[in-house]
Parts: sequence; C-alpha cells; structure tokens
Amino acid sequence: MVTRLPPFEDQPRRMPKPLRITIGLLVMVALVAAGTMYVTQRAGEWGVPYFSFTAEGGSHCTNTWIGHTCSDVTESDFERWSDFPLPKGTTLVSASYTEDAMTRQVTATLRTDAKRASSFLKKLKKRYGDCQAGGVAPAELAEHSKICMATSIRARGKEAETMTRSWSFSTGVDEDGARLTLITIGN
Repeated sequence: MVTRLPPFEDQPRRMPKPLRITIGLLVMVALVAAGTMYVTQRAGEWGVPYFSFTAEGGSHCTNTWIGHTCSDVTESDFERWSDFPLPKGTTLVSASYTEDAMTRQVTATLRTDAKRASSFLKKLKKRYGDCQAGGVAPAELAEHSKICMATSIRARGKEAETMTRSWSFSTGVDEDGARLTLITIGN
C-alpha cells in the first residue's frame, strides 16, 4: 500500500529558520536573566559574601567571608541583638552590628531626653553596675559633663560570675540636660 502525501500547499508552514533561532535565543537569554536576578536578590539572605540583605528588624546588612555587618541599625534590631530594651525618651542615634564565626557585637549611640536622663542612668547602673566618674572620655563626650564609664572588665563579685556578655558604656550630659550614651555589647 502506498501512502500519498498531501499536496505541498496543505502542509503546515514552518517559521523560517533564522526566526526560530532568534526566538530560541531570546527565550534562553530571558531565562538566564530571570535566574540571575533571582539569585542576586536572594544571595544576601543565603550568606554569599559581599551581598546585602535586610535583617528581621529592617537593618541593612552586608555579608563578609565569616559573618556579616549591619549599618543603619533599627531600634528593634538593636533591642534584639543587645537584649537591652530602650526606655521611653531614649532614641537610637546610630548603631552598628558585627557578627562573625566567634563573636557578636552591637555598638550604639543613645540619646535620652533631659526629663528621663537620670532614670536612664539608674537603669544602666542597675543592669551593668556602678560606673566610674572621670577617666578619659571618648571624643563624642568631650563637651559633656557628668561623664561616667563602666566596662565588664571591671565587674566584680556576683556581677562578674553571672556575666555572659562583655559590655562597656560611657555616658555624659550635654548642655541641654540630655544624656548621650555610647554602649558596646558583645559576647
């Protein structure tokens, strides 16, 4: 039995070969571009060095080879990383956070309004122990009065035995009565 082919005009027409190749190339380029965009957007979350991500509280962080650093730390991230809730009247002026394979450290500048400045110092002393007046103050506190500093290195007794983190703070009062506090908390 012989099969007859339909006449040439009845066969479906194919697109010209150059057009098919061009469409195929465009589809491949689009797939590669979409994959690359997805990977670069998520690379920071996956821990790829030098890629950025946004922390849980909204801080901007960048990965390093052994951890990550965060700048423009938000109040919620500061409170979470430092385990130090900010009382009313205290604002976070600036902060940074560094985490690597072995250590975590948050450094911040806090400003407490004049009405609550003394109660904030009491809270610091209750949490971290007494501070020492005098000494060499950080440059940020050069124009401040009532400078007080404390570190975990000087902690003694029960305070030192129960300590799981290292910390230091320096605080002073400016001409308006507001308290500026520089605090570093690490593990």
